[in-house]
Amino acid sequence: MVTSDAFSLTELSGIDATSELGDLGAVDLQHPTIDLDGDGVLDTATLSDGDSLLVVTDTDLDGLADELTAVDDDGVFASWRYEVGADGVDGWTEINHGRVGE
Repeated sequence: MVTSDAFSLTELSGIDATSELGDLGAVDLQHPTIDLDGDGVLDTATLSDGDSLLVVTDTDLDGLADELTAVDDDGVFASWRYEVGADGVDGWTEINHGRVGE
């Protein structure tokens, strides 16, 4: 687990696999502790929030989370990607969901 300063906890508080992230906006990933893609650069952090594990990754290393996955204690998961469109509108889009093992 990461220290509490890895994220702005208020931004991620209460997120689980059934959440809608429409109003979340950009999430600062201040202190990643995991090298998820094996390139030698820390790009990911995890956070346990209630009954969910959140995995947050900065794929382009700009300091902002680009992908977020929530895995609930019952095995239900969802993943989202953060993007800024050509029109400047930003947001999180669900890219995957299901149940672990199915």
